Amino acid sequence: AMPGIRAKDQERNPERLLQLKRICDMLLAGGYFRARVPILSPFDKVVGGLVWGITASNVDLDVDIIFQENSTIGERVRLSEQIVKALVRMKCPHPLQPQQIQGLDYAPLFKATKWLVSRVIETRAETRTRMRNQAEFNFEKSLTFEEDANRDGSMFLKKALNATMPVRRYKKQDGADIPTLIASAEATLLEFGERFYNSTTFGQGEKKKNNNNNDTASSSSSGTASSSNQPSSSFAKMRAKLQEQQG
Repeated sequence: AMPGIRAKDQERNPERLLQLKRICDMLLAGGYFRARVPILSPFDKVVGGLVWGITASNVDLDVDIIFQENSTIGERVRLSEQIVKALVRMKCPHPLQPQQIQGLDYAPLFKATKWLVSRVIETRAETRTRMRNQAEFNFEKSLTFEEDANRDGSMFLKKALNATMPVRRYKKQDGADIPTLIASAEATLLEFGERFYNSTTFGQGEKKKNNNNNDTASSSSSGTASSSNQPSSSFAKMRAKLQEQQG
């Protein structure tokens, strides 16, 4: 047969019984269901709930907390000291003293229990979100729904494309004088942090307007001499095509 509550561990004061019930209700709301076991002593319910809250928070404390129901006085003392150390390392805003735990001072115990339960709920939410994201990532890497594949492709691909969308970094000033089509194309690319080719083309149109028509031969010869400085043949062809369209 399972042992019952020892007479010295029973609560008879109505006010203390109400405080104990508040703590047990808080633990039950958080998921510690041993708080409603009738044969457990108030100490085992409250301290067991504290140990559960510390463990379920998934905080690396480097503190050995071994809880055993119906423990001796010496075991209770050691356990109370370990709980105090754990709460300090968790930066609990409601620290406890060992004598408050051993003597079941319900007022501070309720505050610490409430804070621990809130930590447990937050930890569960973070774990749930992390596991769901990991599951969705693994799913999208290997599997797709047929309607998604036929319509827009996989969700993973859509997320990847959205993550690499171009972002405008700069903006041309209102009324900026950009004389050539090439300069306009390069200015637009520069707004997104890209370059059309290595050397800038701003102002080339103005220089050409200021040159005389008789300098055509000299400009072509200088262009031939500097052809080795062109970044690539494809860019040169693109530039020539844009100049033809500009007229």
